[in-house]
Order: sequence, then structure tokens, then C-alpha cells
Amino acid sequence: MMMQLAEPKAGAPSGADFAEYGAKAAASAREVGEVFQFTLNEPVTIERQRSAMIPILSGTVGARRVSIYNPGDRQDFPMRGVEITNGETQLLPGPLAVFVGSTHAGDATINQVAAKDKRLIAYAVDLEVNAETRHESQNNLTKLTIVQGVVRHSYGQRFTTTYVFTNKDTKRQRTIMGEHPRMDGWNYTGAKPVEESATVHRFEVKAEAGKTAELKVVQERTMMEEAGVLGYDMETLVRYRSEGKLSQAVLDAFKAVATKQMA
Repeated sequence: MMMQLAEPKAGAPSGADFAEYGAKAAASAREVGEVFQFTLNEPVTIERQRSAMIPILSGTVGARRVSIYNPGDRQDFPMRGVEITNGETQLLPGPLAVFVGSTHAGDATINQVAAKDKRLIAYAVDLEVNAETRHESQNNLTKLTIVQGVVRHSYGQRFTTTYVFTNKDTKRQRTIMGEHPRMDGWNYTGAKPVEESATVHRFEVKAEAGKTAELKVVQERTMMEEAGVLGYDMETLVRYRSEGKLSQAVLDAFKAVATKQMA
């Protein structure tokens, strides 16, 4: 399979030229129950001990150029890629050659793509974009209560991942699809993902030509733990009261327990 991207330079073959040069499709496609069937338009004769390659699909697929960054694959550079939007015909799995204008840009492998489905395809390392990842985590007590003699304290966890992309290409903007590991049970409080898969959430950020772009992914969740009433000192509890993390009634209950303990 061959894919041609972007507008070629003056004098170079265009996408239409590639389509005209390539062999015409020799089959038609249609859905048959749960599968997709390609039927040859004309009989094909193959001589004994010979083989033949028969083009079954020739047409245009919607696509846009992107860079794909997944820190699990490599942390220093994203991959050059393309986001394809399939049409009415299923695309079968197999090798894929990518051309920018008339220049071979790279190779990839594509899995089966259903009709009207989308796929991200990476075909080469984008050496013109540097990537850096930073992590920061915080745990903050938010509330403290006493339930049936047991102290329950709730605290919020915040995990911040900052992706920094430096576009060294001074002529062309980069649209970067950042793949962030999926963490179930966490909520996004900043940037929202534009799409998701079974393992990652994808965020989109644009890096202008010759400039740096930052993508900050902030995730939060609330956790709860239990402890004994005597596990806290009074100075800490008074501070929690002043910060609004426990009520006066809870503080008075702690004081009553401390008084009985000292008696």
C-alpha cells in the first residue's frame, strides 16, 4: 500500500499522478454479513508455478500529518506520523509506504481499518522536534472525620505530567498527538484528551515553527484512609481545624478522648 502526503514541490509528481500511475483496482468491495468481501471484476488466469499481485483497492483516504509522542516508546523525539480517516471500504492489514510529494518518507505496518474508522500511523522518527517529560505529585489532606470511633481522613492526590516540545523546524508547524498512559480512577482537571484507546489518552498540542509548546496533563483523585483516634497529636489537630480540614465537633471529640487518656 502506498500513501502520498502534502503538496509536492513544483515539477514533482502529485498525488493524482501517483494514482494515475498505479494499477487500477481489479476488484469491487461489499459487506457480507460480518465480513467485507472483495470480488474480482474479471477472471484472472495464473500460469502454472507462477504468482500474481492483483490490485483490489485504489482511491483516496482522508489524512493529516501529525507527530506522535509516546514516552513509553522513546522519550527524546516523537514519531512522524499520519492520522487517517477511512472511507466506506475496509483497509486490509499490510505494509505501508509513505511519500511526501515524490520523496519516500518512511514505511509502516497497518492493521485492518474498518470503514469510517480512524488510525494513527507512525512511519519515521521526527528528529526536528525535541521532547522532554517532567513529573510532579502532591498529596493534600482535605477532610478528617470520626465515624463510630474510627478516624477517617480524605486526601486528594494530584499527579502532573508536563510535556515540552521544541520545534526546530523553522518553516513548518507541528501538530503533536501526545499519548498519555491511561490511569483509571483519575480525573483530568486541566487539558482534556481528544480521544482514547484501551491503554492511552491522546492530547493534541501545536508547536509553531521554531518555537516551544507545552502540554500539561493534570490528574486528580480522592483517597480515604482510616486510623485510630489516638494516632494524632493535639497540635496537628488544631492546625487542621484552622485550615478547615475538620470541624470543631471533631476537635472537641479528640480533646475529650485525650482528657480521658490522661485521667
